[in-house]
Amino acid sequence: MPSNSEIQHLKVTLPPSDKRKVIVFDMDETLIHTVDDITTCWYDALVEMNFDDDEPITAGINIRPHYR
Repeated sequence: MPSNSEIQHLKVTLPPSDKRKVIVFDMDETLIHTVDDITTCWYDALVEMNFDDDEPITAGINIRPHYR
């Protein structure tokens, strides 16, 4: 299982968009999937997400084993 520091260089910065939102789909969750409840479920890393005027939320993600 990779540590958080091991995956930091894999972050993707999306280019600016004139649209209000950008969404990226991983249709079959082959690389990552989100965790339902970070207080009770195990996760590999935490990701902060911002949605317009809403407060930021922190989501847990699990990364597919042997993804490299």
